[in-house]
Amino acid sequence: MKSEHLLPTQKAVAAHYAVTSRTVRNWRAAGMPVREDGHYDIRAIDAWLRIRDVPGGSDLKLLGDEAQLEYRRTKTALLKLQLAVKEGELIRREDVDARRARQLAAVKSALLRIPRDVSVRLLGLTRVDIERILTQSIREAIEHLANGRNATT
Repeated sequence: MKSEHLLPTQKAVAAHYAVTSRTVRNWRAAGMPVREDGHYDIRAIDAWLRIRDVPGGSDLKLLGDEAQLEYRRTKTALLKLQLAVKEGELIRREDVDARRARQLAAVKSALLRIPRDVSVRLLGLTRVDIERILTQSIREAIEHLANGRNATT
């Protein structure tokens, strides 16, 4: 029962697709078709590989030229991004979010301090004077925050 499209072992499958035996074991665990007699049908495996979402790097020979080129471009872009992160050119989103949270907390604190800081100065003043003092205090707090200083400095 020798057929050109049947392979007897995982090692033969690995050699056929130019991948490691470990890759074939991973494929098998991921649902790669295996016949009941334990043989591997190349046609069934080819079809299975084509419908998979993400082929492994060694599977490029199964893809068309255009897909191979796109894969290589994407891989290159990923490597460039990883290098930029390693060299400190990119900032992780978590770091940006944490910094934004600290900045918002500083703004909130500075603005909430204004009534306490100016309330004594407002007693007996007209509405216009109160608005002027509050506006000036808010601008000062914003100026301190814009210059990277805490509003209390």
